[in-house]
Amino acid sequence: PGVISAMDADAGMDLVEDGDFKALLPVGDYQIVAKDHAGIVFSKPLPLKIEEGRDHVILPSLPTPARIRINTTDGHGKRLPAKATLVALDANGKPMERDAHRRVYLGQGRLGTGVQHIAFDEHGTFDIPVAAGRYRLVVSHGTEYSIHSLDDFVVTNAQQMTVAAVLRQELDTTGWISGDFHLHQKPSFDSGMALDHRVRTIVAEGVDYVAATDH
Repeated sequence: PGVISAMDADAGMDLVEDGDFKALLPVGDYQIVAKDHAGIVFSKPLPLKIEEGRDHVILPSLPTPARIRINTTDGHGKRLPAKATLVALDANGKPMERDAHRRVYLGQGRLGTGVQHIAFDEHGTFDIPVAAGRYRLVVSHGTEYSIHSLDDFVVTNAQQMTVAAVLRQELDTTGWISGDFHLHQKPSFDSGMALDHRVRTIVAEGVDYVAATDH
């Protein structure tokens, strides 16, 4: 609500990637917010008063996101497909509610229940940019395997954090297969999930058999 215009930096034929942007706006009072390409970090709102016939220059400043690098292996040291879930925590170390720090009104999608980021990788290797804050991290590979959890930690701007996640098989499923018989992806009019990403989620969750139910 209240968003008048969204501008991409270095759009079109601009060959110099220096983060500049231009726009025509009606006369009035505005708040300008800049975000990085991935939508991870945001500038502080800058007040701007547009007056007729004048050019206005603003200089928003973006913090450098932290990075969480994760390598996932099984109990034998082999790489394992995995899912990484990052949950925002409040000042008391409790999971935040609803969108938490995600700015839906600025284009970030809804994940709910305080989840800030979900990633899937067929090799269990992640390089996740995150805004400074307090978090919980869970790395998993379906229901057969243990989880790796960092229950309460803080990252600061530009911090580099490395996690070695070891997930061990805890459930013997010999003679059984797991399946998901209702999956939507991009061929469905109501799903924007790319096919390669859907395959990645299946592998990361350790599902053996799936059925596409696109419509």
